[in-house]
Amino acid sequence: MFNKLKLSLFVLMASGLMLSCADDAAGPAGPQGEQGEQGLPGADGPEGAPGVGGYYKLGWLEGNVKGTRRDGTAFEEAFKFEYTGDNMTGFREEEGKKYLGVYRGNSDYSNYLSLRLYRDSNNNFLPYYPSYAVEFRLKKELDANTLFMVDAEPYFLETESYITNISDEKNKLYNFRKSSNGKVYFTTSSYNGPATADEGVYYFENTTNNHDLYYSRTTGALVGIYNNEAREYIEEGDLFDLYNQIKYAYNNEAGGYVFYDVASGNSLHEVVPAIPADELTISNFTQDETSGVITFDYNIKISGKGLNSSRTNSTHNDLTITGSFNSGGKVYKNTAYRTKK
Repeated sequence: MFNKLKLSLFVLMASGLMLSCADDAAGPAGPQGEQGEQGLPGADGPEGAPGVGGYYKLGWLEGNVKGTRRDGTAFEEAFKFEYTGDNMTGFREEEGKKYLGVYRGNSDYSNYLSLRLYRDSNNNFLPYYPSYAVEFRLKKELDANTLFMVDAEPYFLETESYITNISDEKNKLYNFRKSSNGKVYFTTSSYNGPATADEGVYYFENTTNNHDLYYSRTTGALVGIYNNEAREYIEEGDLFDLYNQIKYAYNNEAGGYVFYDVASGNSLHEVVPAIPADELTISNFTQDETSGVITFDYNIKISGKGLNSSRTNSTHNDLTITGSFNSGGKVYKNTAYRTKK
């Protein structure tokens, strides 16, 4: 009897507890509270390595380029290039010379300045090669429809006097490609256009609009133009009319073939005088003994005459580039090479 009573009491207590638990179950969620204040930003992490085809931001080559555009407009533009493809560099021995390459550009290297230098026994810095030791490119939008570009490579040897088959001034209009001797490059070929197929011609290249020009070897007159992009021949229209204003024929004074103005019959050749070597001056060179950082000033002068495959100056006028360099990081005094055996 007593045991039955105790069991009944236990069941009643358990039932009460379960009911109590059911009454205390959570109700539906209330509305979300207001967002708290944003915390302070964390510290910047370390700079990552550049991706494929990327460049390091390290030091700078800055300065000004000053000259005259082909249309006669004077200009002076400032630049600062801070990116390089190599974050470790040093002097290295090449053919008994201490060589140093300095390269900086913008983030995609569409604009850049490169200097290839060597140090002589008197600690003077000189261009490592007569040509291609300095390369400069600067592109800038002048307005919505006009892109200004300076493309220049100086030549550090004197150029002897020569006769060119079209003057530099006239070639500003026609933009024939010139060879290393300063004359317009050409070769003999055949013409396969629709009007006069297979006629023997002189073949010329245009440097600005990707067209080839064909002049008759018999009459010297323009035969046709080939558009390399559209892959079609042009034998009429404005471009044809422009190049049809000149012809290519022999000139006794020049001792060779030159361009003539068709309307006047005047020769367009030019006697180009000897041109002094372009100039590169490095001054105020320092190297910090602790950090290894190098700094110096530079001055580059490039002639607007005697343009060929060794000297490039897109302005066709004298050009000056001045400024300073800061390596931004250590430049090693020596570079050691190891050959695996």
